[in-house]
Amino acid sequence: FPVAQGRWYHLVITYDGQKQEVYKDGEKIFERNQTGEMGGSAFNFMIGGRYFDNGTIGDYFKGAIDEVRIWSEVRQGSDILAFLNRRLRGDEKNLRGYWHFDQGIARDYASNGHHGFVKGTPVVANSIMPGFSITAGVGNKIENGFSDSYIQTRESIPFFEWNHLAMVYNASYGLRFANDAASLDCGNNASLSLEKDLTLEAFFRLDDLRQPRGIITKGEVQPGYSLHVNTAGRLVFTFRDEDGQEREFVADAASRLTVGNFYRVAVTRRHQSETRNVKERRTINGETVEVEVPVVEEWDDIELHICRWTGGRYQRHIGYSQKYHGPKPGSNSERLLIGRGPLRSSGPFKGIISEVRVWNRALGRFETCQNLTGQESGLISWWRLDENRGYAAEDATGSNHASINQADWIKNPDPLGPSFKILHNGVFMETEAVSAPGNARGSKAFRLGPLANGTVKDAFKGTLEELRVWRTVRTQEQIQDNLFLRLLGEKEDLIAYYTFDQVETAVLQDHSFRGNHLPVEAAAFVVSDAPISYDSYQVRNALLAVKTAFHDKIHAQPGVQEYGDMQYDAEGNLIGVLKRCYSYVKDGKWHLVTGYKVGNLITEWIGQVQFNPELKGFIEGAPPVPSENLTAGPIDPSLFDYAGSAAVEVVEAESVSYNYATSK
Repeated sequence: FPVAQGRWYHLVITYDGQKQEVYKDGEKIFERNQTGEMGGSAFNFMIGGRYFDNGTIGDYFKGAIDEVRIWSEVRQGSDILAFLNRRLRGDEKNLRGYWHFDQGIARDYASNGHHGFVKGTPVVANSIMPGFSITAGVGNKIENGFSDSYIQTRESIPFFEWNHLAMVYNASYGLRFANDAASLDCGNNASLSLEKDLTLEAFFRLDDLRQPRGIITKGEVQPGYSLHVNTAGRLVFTFRDEDGQEREFVADAASRLTVGNFYRVAVTRRHQSETRNVKERRTINGETVEVEVPVVEEWDDIELHICRWTGGRYQRHIGYSQKYHGPKPGSNSERLLIGRGPLRSSGPFKGIISEVRVWNRALGRFETCQNLTGQESGLISWWRLDENRGYAAEDATGSNHASINQADWIKNPDPLGPSFKILHNGVFMETEAVSAPGNARGSKAFRLGPLANGTVKDAFKGTLEELRVWRTVRTQEQIQDNLFLRLLGEKEDLIAYYTFDQVETAVLQDHSFRGNHLPVEAAAFVVSDAPISYDSYQVRNALLAVKTAFHDKIHAQPGVQEYGDMQYDAEGNLIGVLKRCYSYVKDGKWHLVTGYKVGNLITEWIGQVQFNPELKGFIEGAPPVPSENLTAGPIDPSLFDYAGSAAVEVVEAESVSYNYATSK
């Protein structure tokens, strides 16, 4: 058939041992009788070229290829036409190989894993498969203006398929220090008194440098350690040694901080030691000889890290890196203050602080200034400052909760503070920042379908099965738990919940507790074939005559088991969920489907208090028993032993520090 340059074609060749057929764009254009088995080949499978008999490669394809499928069955014309413009799931029966070249890689999306590698330098072309990208936006009011954010998925989503889409925006906040009395009092718990390794991290924006600005200090008069910025914009770390002397370390001029810019900074102190042999002359038995004497050298590595936002990411600069050989760092019992520094050398902080962390270990150069989960080793206290209300700042990993004094809540200006993500069927998609659409702020009312100046514009064309609007952040696991399932509880956090399960009417009912019903205009209610059910989406309801693309056939009796699952929500609270898993055999392979949510579990905490503790065990390397205590003569073990002949008494020290803690 004639081929037009620049035009896409969908071609299919089938062979059943008796007949060969060719389809173009879903229509059969050629067939001929042919018998016999297909010959094998010792060469690798190739796309975009062919092997000659001598093993060389030639006849390279000149054009664009979007999708290649290999089946071990003869596809009928109706099946070919039905999947002409649709992506496959990859688990279809008899699908042996399935490649489409998103992001320029030759991944096999079938279950056999025949991944290829790209040779040469082919150029990525726009796909002919009809699809769409997702654009999501959120409006942010920061200080006196708006700073709206819009993101778009890099990978397109095919048409004609049911999809579960979720947009998750996690707002971030901080505290503005505008008053001279503004500060956070974090207490004086012994865990904050750090004499050896430490890391201090602070994320902030300076608004004034007319005098030095304190960031964090362990005491104001004689601080155990502190971090502040001098009037030249240079970061300064100080600590008091065991002799009571203050030691100061100043970042270089190249790492100077400026007013109005957001920074993530850190200071690390790592205690190091090295043992080496030194030759010395000693007098032994009246003779002077040369001997090797082990000498232990101790020091502290001090580093100051400054991370500034440049080119869409934080770039790290090491503003100071030296060895300190002086007296060991000391400790004190003063209170830890945020927004303050040593009274002798700094004034109150002026600006915004969004996060402060204290570690009892020295982080590596690529560990500082990163986003955390809260499960990291050595993290003593983490003030996230994201409550956005009240007069207390929670310590997310410890018990050093801070009281807020005359500081005000504000949106976080950190470019990486808020998180904005899009999920497709429970999986995070790659996104990129885009400019705002033209009708982004066309209407203040909540509507399904965008409006601009009161008229419909770019309205949605397709079928909606369910829509949920939450006032809280949902984790990925929480979203996956309710992918293709009606909500079971949890409605207290819903702003709007539309299931469309109603007879055709002029009003769309809101099934949340808010009553946000919507008028229906120029839309029709239809019978849904979405994979929504009260069972796993592969299971078909025998009482309903509706089949979906997600229903599956199995070849043996399935197994079903329910289990309890513990997970953390976006606030770090531990919650319980009752789930169900399925196991079945298909095409000779065993499949396991987990994570189907049955309902919520009640989580109860059981407390245990220990009192009157006893020390039980043995002393390794106990002192020798004096011989005068062992004068009993021969001992018959059945009648007597040496128990009590010698003893070691353990007494409580004169000064004891008691720590009380809770854990989840």
